[in-house]
Amino acid sequence: MTYNSFSFFVLLVFLMILYFSVPKKARYVVLLFFSQVFIWFAGGKSSVVFICGTAVFTYVLGRLIVREKSLGIQKTLLAIGVLGVLGVLFVFKYKTYFSFLPSRVLSVSIPIGISFYSLQVISYLIDIYRKEIDAERNILKYMLYVTWFPHILQGPIARFGQLSQTLFEGIGFSYDRFCKGLQLVIWGLAQKMIIADRAAIVVNEVFANGSRYGSVQVIYAAILYGIELYADFGGCVNISIGVSRIFGVQLADNFRQPYFATSVQDFWRRWHISLSSWLKDYVYIPLGGNRKGTVKKYVNLMITFLISGMWHGVGNHFIVWGGLHGFYQVLGSIVRPYKKRLQRLCHVREDSRLLHAFQVIITFILVDVAWVFFRAESISQACGLLQIAATKWNLWSLWNDDLYLLGIDRKETWLMIIFIVIMFVVDYWHEKKIAIRDTIAGYSIVVRWTIYLAILMAVILFGKYGYGFNAADFIYMNF
Repeated sequence: MTYNSFSFFVLLVFLMILYFSVPKKARYVVLLFFSQVFIWFAGGKSSVVFICGTAVFTYVLGRLIVREKSLGIQKTLLAIGVLGVLGVLFVFKYKTYFSFLPSRVLSVSIPIGISFYSLQVISYLIDIYRKEIDAERNILKYMLYVTWFPHILQGPIARFGQLSQTLFEGIGFSYDRFCKGLQLVIWGLAQKMIIADRAAIVVNEVFANGSRYGSVQVIYAAILYGIELYADFGGCVNISIGVSRIFGVQLADNFRQPYFATSVQDFWRRWHISLSSWLKDYVYIPLGGNRKGTVKKYVNLMITFLISGMWHGVGNHFIVWGGLHGFYQVLGSIVRPYKKRLQRLCHVREDSRLLHAFQVIITFILVDVAWVFFRAESISQACGLLQIAATKWNLWSLWNDDLYLLGIDRKETWLMIIFIVIMFVVDYWHEKKIAIRDTIAGYSIVVRWTIYLAILMAVILFGKYGYGFNAADFIYMNF
């Protein structure tokens, strides 16, 4: 079961009926029960066992840290919790390297969302130790925080202090909140099933058979992968936030028009915001941040992004991806004074639209080069594709039908491009602080529901479905 499957929406309807029928004080129990049902169907019994086991383990440690007066023992308890959670995460993600473990252990499938809920419970323990939050007394409420189903697969990575404010309250039904949540859900489905799943066909073909193609096809596939990943991950997050909003639960935004960033540093303020802030608060700043000199700051940046690469997946290519983003930021920091000086010499104003557009394009190119390593199966495959992109020029492919022979035909390609343009127009409006959902809310009920149903029909008619009309999994489910 995934967020774009028919069974998920059947489960959601049953949850809504039951949730708004029971007393407010008992509603968090309903959410907890349905979260376990979702995890069971999405990841199986082993996922339920490991996720709930992690919740119980960290709940107990959180209570012990609060009760313990000795700072040394508090540190020990925190270390046990962090190392225990990271140890389980490490074994599951890198279990192919643990051939000495019993086959019964190695055969256990990785729990769904382990990369996300592991960071959540670690932040919970650290925040308790720092006395930024109090340990939750009610174990069922804490388990709901860990297993809340709209964000268990791909985040956002929620902090307990933020999520607990709305998750346990049992807020009553609101038609306005339902409509705004529904808007996000439908838009997320459109991003995933119309854009991302079409782009994936081209990307998979070119990345699997790169040597057959020239520079145009490889560059085309690389650009499409950047768009695919954004539409896929951003679409999932929109569904997560939308579903949560229906129940009055407030999840933080995880994207803020990332491909409008003017630098790689700006990109990470906009992309996967919950992960960026987590790494900043629990890795970069504890390492010393920028407080211990310029060289140490650069080292801390590199360490933080190398850890980010390792978190995302197994393989040296993920480490290279993380290292590239660290290198980009270090290089950007070094050249920033010279760039400002060059702008002054050339009399280029800081608010120049041409300069802004140039910065956006350069940032996208840098990010997209790194995405090649992220998507490839190995460093050598990524380097091979980049070599083809730089040397095997075949510009005639822009005018003949070569780009329509990569898995989707001319009509499918242009349908995808039209919706990509729509997605970036929506992002542009958001960048200009135009609240589209509030604008839609100002229309009459007939116009509003016509818009909702039109987008939903577009998803039904133009969405890509797998064999037997089974929706494809989201990319970040694998990390």
